[in-house]
Amino acid sequence: MLTALETERVAELAEIREGLATLVGVTTRLAQAQARTDERLTRVEIAVEKLAEAQTRTEARVEELAQALARTDERLTRVEIAVEKLAQAQTRTDERLTRVEIAVEKLAQAQARTEARVEELAQAQAKTEVAIQKLSARMDNLAAQIGGLANQFGFSLEEFSQALLPPWLEHYYGITDLQLERSYLKLSSGEYVEADLAGEGKRDNKSLLVLVECHAALGGSETRRLAEKMDRAIAQWKDTPRESFRAIVAMNIHPTAIPVAAELGVVLIPYSKINRERF
Repeated sequence: MLTALETERVAELAEIREGLATLVGVTTRLAQAQARTDERLTRVEIAVEKLAEAQTRTEARVEELAQALARTDERLTRVEIAVEKLAQAQTRTDERLTRVEIAVEKLAQAQARTEARVEELAQAQAKTEVAIQKLSARMDNLAAQIGGLANQFGFSLEEFSQALLPPWLEHYYGITDLQLERSYLKLSSGEYVEADLAGEGKRDNKSLLVLVECHAALGGSETRRLAEKMDRAIAQWKDTPRESFRAIVAMNIHPTAIPVAAELGVVLIPYSKINRERF
């Protein structure tokens, strides 16, 4: 039989065994929980590692974006500067365009005034032409009246010139021994050309053919026609001396006749001059 002490000891051992079994169960569960915790911690560490890598990539991307944004800001700044310059240029262009429009308006007004002035000048020119026509008609009428007066006295311009011209030519041009007659010059072709006055004189002891045409009113075109007529006669006349003298006597000489005569070497003689200066 076990003593009470032994029984008590056995009961304590049983409690100890039971506590140990409980402790072992708890320890086992704690070990299992620790294992699961380690697994979760491992997964957390892996996730944290992945998050760290993602964070690194994100930071790199953010840096790239920051640099891109900086470049964009620079480009935007340049664009803003360019836009400002364009705005200033547009302002200057608008100012220049305004000045151009003002200038065009002034030119248009000046053109209008010019056109009005041209119209006035055209009207004045038309009036002048009418007056010139009337004056020309009056001059023709006057020449006809003068010719009629000469005929009434039995003389013509050719006859007056025939008498007055030789001493006048001797005084001014040194032509001597000159007698002028209305003539028909025989050409080398056998034809005849009428000359108002023609004659042969001397100058510097050389024979000189003198041809004179007489006209009441003389202009530039008529001067050229008469000069060409005398030239043809001189060139074709079979008895032409080596030198010739051509002159036109007119009662009225228009200013347009003077340069033509100078060009062709023809002497223009106002009738009033030979009539006034008698030698």
